[in-house]
Amino acid sequence: MGEIEPLKVLGQGFSSLAVVTANGYVFLIARNGEPKYASAITFLKEAGKRLPLTVPEPHFAKSHILGYRKLAGQSLESGLDGIDLESLADDVAGFMVTLHSMTAPDDLPVVTWGDYRKLYQQRRMDTANIIRERMTTKEADIIEAWWDRFLSDERMSAYDPVVVHGDLWYGNMLVNDQGRLSGVVDWEGVCVTDPALDFVPQIYPGEAFD
Repeated sequence: MGEIEPLKVLGQGFSSLAVVTANGYVFLIARNGEPKYASAITFLKEAGKRLPLTVPEPHFAKSHILGYRKLAGQSLESGLDGIDLESLADDVAGFMVTLHSMTAPDDLPVVTWGDYRKLYQQRRMDTANIIRERMTTKEADIIEAWWDRFLSDERMSAYDPVVVHGDLWYGNMLVNDQGRLSGVVDWEGVCVTDPALDFVPQIYPGEAFD
């Protein structure tokens, strides 16, 4: 593998730390030590080469660590200044069409609305006391009523499941020297579920992505 040190921190998210070695390998490390990357490893090994741009190719793969050769391109995590957003939107749309049309590997996780509903119910319980402490009774009742409507909304399960990236905001996108989409990283959330999971982050860049 060659020289590893010095290591440089590329960034960190809610559950992962990303570092790059002196010889250009990126390592994603689960911050809490729990398995995180099994789905990403499965998908990238089996289906990554069928995508219309570059994605990490696992060289070092464990459930709690993923290592790959650093991809060419500039990360958009620092912002979108100077980027032609309409062209980028076209590129992202083409990528999503291909990804969402792919046949999922057999062992890729399937996440249903029932799974999400349990997660949201837990978040509701985790925040209920804080809301009651910091808001008026009327305000807290409004939030409780919203939770009731949301969790009972049958439209939330009205979708055709597809393969999704799971965290497709612009910070996980790479562009080439012309500002066009060239790669996508951070695949730990890849699964089969509601395509809305990939559409929602596209509101971040603003009207150009409408």
